[in-house]
Formats: sequence, C-alpha cells, structure tokens
Amino acid sequence: MLETLIKAVTHPLLLTCIAALVITQGIKLLLYSLRDKKIPWHMVLSTGGMPSSHASIVTALTVGVLLFDGPTSLFVISLIFAGVVVRDALGVRWLAGEQSIAINKIIMSLREEGKINIKNVRELLGHTPLQVYVGCALGLLIALAAHGVSMWT
Repeated sequence: MLETLIKAVTHPLLLTCIAALVITQGIKLLLYSLRDKKIPWHMVLSTGGMPSSHASIVTALTVGVLLFDGPTSLFVISLIFAGVVVRDALGVRWLAGEQSIAINKIIMSLREEGKINIKNVRELLGHTPLQVYVGCALGLLIALAAHGVSMWT
C-alpha cells in the first residue's frame, strides 16, 4: 500500500505537472512583482494573468505522456483534455473576465450615485491569447526538461 502511494506521488508525469504549476506561478509572481513594485501574494493561487498555468500544466501533461509513454490512448485523451482546457482559457474564461470589467464599471457608477453598496466582482478570470501561448510554451519546455532529466537518472 505504502509502496503504491510512493510510486504515485513520485510518478514522472505528476512531478512534471507540479513543476509546471510551480514554475509558471513563480514566473507570474515575479512578473507582477516587477510591474507593481511589491509582491502580490494573492497571485500565487489566482487564475488569469501571464503566463497561463492552466495551459502550462495541460501542455506539460500531454507532452509528458507522449514522451514517457509514446502515442498511446492516454496521449490522445490528454491531447483532447488539453484542447478543452486551452479553448476554455481562450474563450469562455477570457470573455467572463471582460464581462466582469464591464460589470464593475456599472457597479462603480451606481455606487457613486448612492444606489448600491456592493463589492466589485473579480476581474482576473481568463487569459489573453499571448498568456495562453506562453503557458503552452512553458509546459512544452518543462515536459522536455523533465523527460531529459529522467533519461539521465
């Protein structure tokens, strides 16, 4: 039982995806820290922004499956899953972020008129295409690096 658990948590694909998450969120934290001149700790667990950790993780998973296991059914499933996640980041979630910006403008206007007293909605939900493409590129590089490291160990 313990041996199975150890194999699961040290599986190269899981470690590749964890690396993709940590590296991508670390880059995001660094970029926003440089821009804002302070460390935005809330960005560590937030969605949206540059680069896309969703795109990075699913790309690292898909490329990792291909490199570690070859073009199997699992690769095809991972590729379809990655397509859905990336499409969602580019489409639905990005549009939701754009709509939340418009809603906040309405809220601010009504708040100034004294008609409402509610908080703004969260704006950073989705990604621009560039943020997604950079996330995909990072995921690809991380999977290639993880596979390269595994070849040497």
